[in-house]
Amino acid sequence: MPTETELAPITLTEANDRRAKSTLFVRGLPADFESFFSEVGPVRSSFVVREKRSEEKHGSGKPPCKGFGFVQFAMSEDAERALEELATTKFRNQVLSMELALKRQEATLDKQSQEAKEKAIALRKEDPVLRRTVIVMGIPKQVHRKQVVLRARKSGIVESVEYPWQDELHVPTDDTAIARVVYKETDEATKAITQLNGREFKNGKLTATPASKRVDSMLNDKRARLIVRNVPFKYRENDLRSMFAKYGTVTDVKLPRKDNKPSGLLRGFAFIQYAKLADAAQAIKALNGTVLLNRTIAVDWALAKDQYDQAMKDAMEAGTDATTSSSIEAMVDAEHDEEYPDLSSSDEEEGEEGEEEKEEEDATNIVPMEPGCTLFLRNVSFDTEESSLYEMFRAYGKLRYCRITMDHDTGRPRGTAFVCFWKRVDADRCLAEAEKANYAGSSVASSDSSTNRRGVIKSVLSPEVASSATQAFTLDGRVLNVTRAVDREQAAKFTEEGVKTRADKRNLYLLNEGLITEGSPAAAGLTPVELKKRAESHALRKNQLNSRPDLFLSKTRLSVRNLPLDMDDKGLRRLAISAIGRFKQECKDGKRAPLTAEEREEGWSRMPRVVQVKVVRSKDRTDTSTGQARSTGFSFIEYGDHAHALAALRYLNNNPRALDGQKRRLIVEFAIENAQILKRHAYG
Repeated sequence: MPTETELAPITLTEANDRRAKSTLFVRGLPADFESFFSEVGPVRSSFVVREKRSEEKHGSGKPPCKGFGFVQFAMSEDAERALEELATTKFRNQVLSMELALKRQEATLDKQSQEAKEKAIALRKEDPVLRRTVIVMGIPKQVHRKQVVLRARKSGIVESVEYPWQDELHVPTDDTAIARVVYKETDEATKAITQLNGREFKNGKLTATPASKRVDSMLNDKRARLIVRNVPFKYRENDLRSMFAKYGTVTDVKLPRKDNKPSGLLRGFAFIQYAKLADAAQAIKALNGTVLLNRTIAVDWALAKDQYDQAMKDAMEAGTDATTSSSIEAMVDAEHDEEYPDLSSSDEEEGEEGEEEKEEEDATNIVPMEPGCTLFLRNVSFDTEESSLYEMFRAYGKLRYCRITMDHDTGRPRGTAFVCFWKRVDADRCLAEAEKANYAGSSVASSDSSTNRRGVIKSVLSPEVASSATQAFTLDGRVLNVTRAVDREQAAKFTEEGVKTRADKRNLYLLNEGLITEGSPAAAGLTPVELKKRAESHALRKNQLNSRPDLFLSKTRLSVRNLPLDMDDKGLRRLAISAIGRFKQECKDGKRAPLTAEEREEGWSRMPRVVQVKVVRSKDRTDTSTGQARSTGFSFIEYGDHAHALAALRYLNNNPRALDGQKRRLIVEFAIENAQILKRHAYG
């Protein structure tokens, strides 16, 4: 029969949760406290932890209470309410300190870590020799022990000298040795540290530290700190602690989260703090490269911040990418690897440990996901949290997870999210309800719009949809747009098509059409001045398009420069029509490559048609031979189809044969259009 001091709070069925949800750990207890908690809700059991029985001290009576105990409620909701309602309520003029109790496994592991810390602290307090002991490092190896003793005696009376000496925290280099010196008085040890630290001795520089620092290092020796990358998102602190504790005493485990919030997303890596350097080294050797849930973890020494910054600087100077592949993989898989706890499952606890272990094993056997169980949400507020999404969508069925997508560069939400159900039928029902709400909302909005057209006063604000139509899918003031999520291959395809569509809107791919670069075969007949002129034109056009989103490249209109000054609109039209025929003939003769099948789809089968030609003329200069305004040598040619415009450009641009009897080469490019001006022309 276990004593009360051996009892621990009963754990829950949820293996990933570190703390029990219906058991409270209470400090500062009066003698009787169960009735105090019964006012909040039904109490399943309660007990106080007492001192071990001793007949000499306590006689036949009960041992005194240690001042803490456990209260187990029948419902987890009552435990949470007790934390809130009784946090400041006094019982017998005393406020109790409460928190959710740790599970048995967690309590055991934390107890081991705490024991290691307490042992180190006790060693520092109880050992009076530590205060009189000095560790001297950096002594050249050729120095004899007698020389070390003589140097140590200059600071006080020496009781003992261990030389050479080392332990797991003080390891000498190849060229130096360490001495452990014990003085008779603490003041003498302090004096020795002042006199020896940083002093030159036999061509070596000494470092002297108090031995008590060695004990302090056992509590938090940064050299025994490890970083674990590519950690599965299902793993929690207790899982890592159990795994790494096999190789030594683990004093601390940290799983960083986004924004350092307890509810934030896990970042895919962890820090493990060992008490001993040797244990940390053994853990690296044993666990580096271990596969956990189909992910290969990388275990390495954790760097201090200044060392990490220097390593990043060195990597940048060397031209390498300091971002590890594991961190990238963690960002990619974060959406699918972390499973949200099932909040809808029962929190009722089982009394026997065997049943509890069986449930923990069942929790690890994840049921394969049916296709179509994941929904994609748009119009998500940047203030919305995953817990809010979970509460909203759990009404439609049991959820695997809810995930808000984050921008990898800014670390902020993108305004979209994923919701994954366990069953396809629940996802279908949710999607159907969302479509109904969307249709109802659209109907209300359209009716309001038609009312405005009949003469109601217009408002700059968008019509507010009736709350009854979309209330079920309104979160943080935003109506969610719910659709079925697609797999990664389809998503990549849609992304690629979207990029093409966005590019096609401005036809920026046509910017390089006709571009001639230095050293290319087409540049063989051009002078450096002509090449520079073309390069400057291309750079100017590119800058205009990048800085002005209202500009785009026309697919049918060409700009032609370096035109003979005596050519008028009629001659330009003849040139535009003949260019198509000559292009076809040269393709037939094998002198130039024909248009591709994709390019020919845009009107190549139709008869060539020149919509408009225009020679741009000067406003202040007149041609004396014709009496008209003088040509600027710049003009426009507009074709009916893109395929013919493309063929004309490829024939006329930089072609010395394009102008019969003249050696000048035309500069032909797709013209830049202004969307705003075209829109004004269209509306008159």
